[in-house]
Amino acid sequence: KIEKVSDAKSGTGGAIAGSGADATSTSSADVAASVGTGSSIGLSGNVAVKADSSNRADSKSSGVAGSLVGVAVSLGKATVGGPTTASLDSSVTTSGDVTVQATGKNSADVKTFAFSIGLGAAGAGGSAIAEVTDKANVEATVGSGSTITTGGDVLVKATGDNDAKVQSDA
Repeated sequence: KIEKVSDAKSGTGGAIAGSGADATSTSSADVAASVGTGSSIGLSGNVAVKADSSNRADSKSSGVAGSLVGVAVSLGKATVGGPTTASLDSSVTTSGDVTVQATGKNSADVKTFAFSIGLGAAGAGGSAIAEVTDKANVEATVGSGSTITTGGDVLVKATGDNDAKVQSDA
């Protein structure tokens, strides 16, 4: 499990006040399980090649300003982009089951808050970007040169769960 968290806060006051906060998090771990080319597995039990990952990036940002003239800005960005792969590229002989499985959970979460109060003028703004990139692939593969001889079942499965959430209040 890889988790990156950033939290930025700012506050200001005075006759003329400006406040800004910017939080950025990135998680991009590569997770891989493999049996390489030229190898050979022979046994009477089950054979499993499994890769499991959980990449998470969280960003929180808040800016507050209070004055005669006040401006508050809050920015946040969270990016997740690491692949999860399970691969079998060998010869397998077994009386049991053969499983090649990759499971990846990728989550990017951003929360921003900006508030300004002024007797003369006030303004508040925010930006929130949550992204799961195209590099967050989840793959399970059996190579073209592989041979599998089994008395059981063969399962090749890849499961991905990608979530990007934003909440911005200004």
